[in-house]
Amino acid sequence: MLYRLLITATMLLVMAATSHAVMIINIYEDGGKVYATASGALDPSGLRRTGSGGASADAAISPDTASFSTGETAGDYYTDFTASPYSFGANIRTSFDKASTNDFEFTLNRTYLTIGSGYAGEVFDFSGRFNGASLASLGMDVGTYNWEWSSDSIQMNITLTPPVEPTPTPTPEPATLFLLGSGLAGLAATRKKANKA
Repeated sequence: MLYRLLITATMLLVMAATSHAVMIINIYEDGGKVYATASGALDPSGLRRTGSGGASADAAISPDTASFSTGETAGDYYTDFTASPYSFGANIRTSFDKASTNDFEFTLNRTYLTIGSGYAGEVFDFSGRFNGASLASLGMDVGTYNWEWSSDSIQMNITLTPPVEPTPTPTPEPATLFLLGSGLAGLAATRKKANKA
């Protein structure tokens, strides 16, 4: 019994340590403008690196090629998604009227992901805006679009209203899981000792 409890606690620790972040892109209409946000870290280890160079001169979208760019991206090219959208609309490239990002840029399309040089797993934080626009005028189709590979994924949500922020779910830290496992092991040992007596 004690052995099973220890294995269960170990499995919980391993699952907590191997989970990965998912990049979330939200694009939505609000008050005669279209907003875009992107947040999350990326793990390209499950993709094939095909070289390096520059991609995209500015923050823009191209729904017809499933392209999204946070700005001029000089870095590494990755390919071989296990799943990706062919497009998320019909319009050609449109640049954001206003865009801001933290230290790193990325460019995404139906076949490639380009990540800025020097990226080492930091969280991306992008926000952009199209003034006097709607999803229809930008040629974007409402829906959820996913780019997937073995080590990570990117999810794009295109909606007619601002996204509802989910209530955070507390995630146990590895130390908490260890204490839980230790407590269960102690209970099992006490029970076993009581049964012998």
